[in-house]
Amino acid sequence: MKKVCFSIVIMLISGASFSQDIHFSQFYASPLTLNPALTGRMNGDYRLAAIYRSQWKSLTSDPSFVPYATPAASFDIPFVFGKKKNQAVGAGILFVNDLTNHKRLNTLQAQVSVAYIKVLDKNFKHQLSIGLQGGIRQTSVKATEFTYANQYVNGVFDPSIQGEPSIGDSKTIPDINAGLFYSGTLVKKLTVYTGFSLFNIGEPNQSLYEGRESKLSMRYVVHGGLDWGITEKLSLLPGVIFMAQAEARQVNFGTNFGIDISEKPGKEATLYVGAWYRWEDAVSPMVGVELLKRFRLGLSYDVTTSDLKDATDSRGGFEVSLVYVGKITRLNEANLFCPRF
Repeated sequence: MKKVCFSIVIMLISGASFSQDIHFSQFYASPLTLNPALTGRMNGDYRLAAIYRSQWKSLTSDPSFVPYATPAASFDIPFVFGKKKNQAVGAGILFVNDLTNHKRLNTLQAQVSVAYIKVLDKNFKHQLSIGLQGGIRQTSVKATEFTYANQYVNGVFDPSIQGEPSIGDSKTIPDINAGLFYSGTLVKKLTVYTGFSLFNIGEPNQSLYEGRESKLSMRYVVHGGLDWGITEKLSLLPGVIFMAQAEARQVNFGTNFGIDISEKPGKEATLYVGAWYRWEDAVSPMVGVELLKRFRLGLSYDVTTSDLKDATDSRGGFEVSLVYVGKITRLNEANLFCPRF
């Protein structure tokens, strides 16, 4: 029965990969896949970010088989300018590789990302940015390793029948995204932020079939949250994200707590613990650590709560994220806000 469920789930994943974009539970740990307007938004000279998601490994007993995996990596840097150092241009690059059904279906994205960041007041409390991404999305498939509907006769698979001869091996399409992001410090140690981003602008044709059209639907993202230092040692970081693409809808909300565990000045360390809920889908407990206000490591695990929980034994997706914000010569004189975990 589990093998049957596995086949059904893989088919669902494969179909969704052609119509829905990737998503991460630790969405703020991958800023350039969340919103192009976050490019260059940091208190440092450059940022390296990497995240890896592996999903539904419980569906197979073969440890080498990868039902669904998504690694992503980005690098971005801000260039501050203006007499008051209250403007910046962020520039970055992003790579995402979405692997489905043990690499039989693969979507690779490579993008360049830019953003203009403007400080709206003399105290650097209110900041607004607009961003744009452009690149390519290449989808490739090992067509001979799939089975197709026309190969089933009266419900029985016939391997002598050729399946879908018109399907191509790969398709490359343009990938254009844009976004807005605002942050404002209302009172001391309380910052609110919100953003809007739009992906797959132009809805390019993603079909691998000759002479057919299948538009990649635009994806709309609205996100926001708070960064509240309740005490010198405790911070509250609630957030919410809403995504819509074609008929699909997704809502994540939750909170993390930041606990200062520093031993002494110059040895800053913060522990993050929390939980997030993806509406009618999964609960994601999370733990992370930030060292020297530069290095962030996060771990989360999705516990399935949807109807797929029986097939997956409630085991969903594992994620690990790594963010490093570095300094070279203090190029960045502005304190450009970006959400933490």
